[in-house]
Amino acid sequence: FVAKFVGENNSLTGTLSKYTKSQAIIDLDSGDKLSVGFQSNKVKVGEKVDIVVRFDDLEFNPKSDEGNLIHGKIKHLAYMGSFLQVEVILSDNTSFVINIVEDIPRISKLEKGTEVKIKIPQTSMYFFQDGMRIR
Repeated sequence: FVAKFVGENNSLTGTLSKYTKSQAIIDLDSGDKLSVGFQSNKVKVGEKVDIVVRFDDLEFNPKSDEGNLIHGKIKHLAYMGSFLQVEVILSDNTSFVINIVEDIPRISKLEKGTEVKIKIPQTSMYFFQDGMRIR
């Protein structure tokens, strides 16, 4: 339901592991961590949340290891007209898709199984719990 509500997107699941007045750490089921600006009295530490991220609001293989990064391996690459779509499989077998519009010739040469990282801006994440948006 959540995925259909937001449109084309990626969906991740995690557990809220730390919470302050303005910041939360979410441990993803894939083993990665997200640090997000988060203000909600509805979610408690230890509870599951769903994170929805659009396909095109991401940075593929950033040079820096800072920020909200997820890690996985390339499963599939496909030209989609004006962009390259890359499907990445995370360690928990979650499929994560990113649309790439820059540096297509270099990225299209990457092979299946290549380890990559994806940076997710805080402003590109939407949080849900039990089907209800919490941020």
